[in-house]
Amino acid sequence: MGTVAVDGATLEYDVRGEGPCVVFVHGTGTHRLTFGPVLDAMPAGNALVTYDRRGFGASRGPLAQRMDQHAEDLAVVVQELGRGPASIVAQSGGAVVALQLAASRPDLVSQLILAEPAVHMLRVPSLAALRATSALQRRWALGHREEAVVGFYRWSSGRSDGTSAWDTVPEQWQDIAVHHGGAVIRELRQLMAPAPSAHTIRSIATPTTLVIGDVGPSVFHRTTRRVARLLPRSTTVKVVDSGHLIAIDQPVAFAAVVAEALTN
Repeated sequence: MGTVAVDGATLEYDVRGEGPCVVFVHGTGTHRLTFGPVLDAMPAGNALVTYDRRGFGASRGPLAQRMDQHAEDLAVVVQELGRGPASIVAQSGGAVVALQLAASRPDLVSQLILAEPAVHMLRVPSLAALRATSALQRRWALGHREEAVVGFYRWSSGRSDGTSAWDTVPEQWQDIAVHHGGAVIRELRQLMAPAPSAHTIRSIATPTTLVIGDVGPSVFHRTTRRVARLLPRSTTVKVVDSGHLIAIDQPVAFAAVVAEALTN
């Protein structure tokens, strides 16, 4: 475990293994520990880096003022570790960060592997997503903070059969996720902006694999398909029986997708 100083914040990171660098970027509300089961299932031959983004997990310092600040932080992580260019594996809101990095610093990114990127959500809205976001902000404003974030996590990690990945993760992971609820509120507001723009996404030449589940909230299927349309040379891989948080729902299958993309 180590730390990287980035513009007033300190980010915690871990490195496992040796070889070409693969950096895992967690989504909104999760943290680096949630990639543990994926790393356990990965074959040897790469340096696997996980880190807590600004405002999440064990990282310390001021919250991000905008989503591209996370991309600036990620650039520092890759450069500080001296391991670039890196393959970037990212989930949900973290995939938005990865897209921004690939657009702004293509020299640092060798390929993208993006699990259900939560980009342009207002361009492809769903009633369930709007209700979940509204409920989160209403409960938070009333002071019911734990209820607010837990309700949102249950929705975002929910499955079509009524179950939720939230109820299956270790209590430690839940406690960390509840603790950084303020960062979740701020990031969700930032994700409502159409950034990176469609033009910016189209400009990305980095080889890209999109990963999509089949039983999670429909809004994330729509955002993934939108990115696929903007990046027509990308490849889309479906992970069966997975909700939105594919790395948590199906870590072994997700690791297999990542390993295959790295090999190719």
